Amino acid sequence: MASSDGQQLYSLKYGSVLACEQSEVDPTLSAILASALKNNPRHEITGMLYFDRVSKGLVQVLEGPKEKVLSLYDIIASDSRHFGVNVIEQNPVEARVYPEFGMALARAADPAQLQSLPTMSAPQQYAQHLVRIQYSSKLCAEDVEQARLLLRDILAVAVRKNTEQRIGGILCFNPTTMGVVQLLEGPAAAVRELFTLIMVDSRHKDCSLTSEELLLSEDDYLFAGTWGMMQSETQETGLINLPSRIWQAYHAHTASAALEQVDDPLGSVPLTPVAAFMM
Repeated sequence: MASSDGQQLYSLKYGSVLACEQSEVDPTLSAILASALKNNPRHEITGMLYFDRVSKGLVQVLEGPKEKVLSLYDIIASDSRHFGVNVIEQNPVEARVYPEFGMALARAADPAQLQSLPTMSAPQQYAQHLVRIQYSSKLCAEDVEQARLLLRDILAVAVRKNTEQRIGGILCFNPTTMGVVQLLEGPAAAVRELFTLIMVDSRHKDCSLTSEELLLSEDDYLFAGTWGMMQSETQETGLINLPSRIWQAYHAHTASAALEQVDDPLGSVPLTPVAAFMM
């Protein structure tokens, strides 16, 4: 199979180790992924970045037109944020393994998983996968009061419809900048369909995808789908590594356990209440 400009599809897999301190791992990964999600689409490059937190080792798969893949790898190889860069394999391919990912993150449970990654023999293996995406935008509001009214309307729909699609998440609003950072997680097809609708919503502008992460199971959820959409206000900017920060302070299983201690926690109305999550 060829790319849109007639070039043969090519796959390159390399390994390396992040050079940063442990405390800077998540911000570094987030910055790398945000850059890839911004730049890779116009070069028809897709792929996956597998990462082991203990060793800080990573394996990244790049796939796309050969010249563009090799050019991107040259840039990556000279990036000072990692070391020990080595090509594991590279070859022409008939189809993409990661056609749905501009560049997603998959956190390996142990270093051994980095040695047994998907091959080109199974391009449909992610048909029913779970994902977590993060995007940022700016509300089209004249003042904070109008912005909060827009958010109220957005969340009223999200709490109901997202629950039906098994989508959970959180929306963080900065009243100073009118900026919004939102996490959505759940079945990939439903999350991507929702994000497509969000991108064309006239109530905000400058919508930009900043991270996409493959969830290996529902145990990786930060927000169970039954929560619909949580809301928070923050004065912070640059919340690019929001998932890792939330993981340290909150986990869906903790909230679910609390709910199980109450009789009929969701009541008879099939709506999940909007909860406050303060950063």
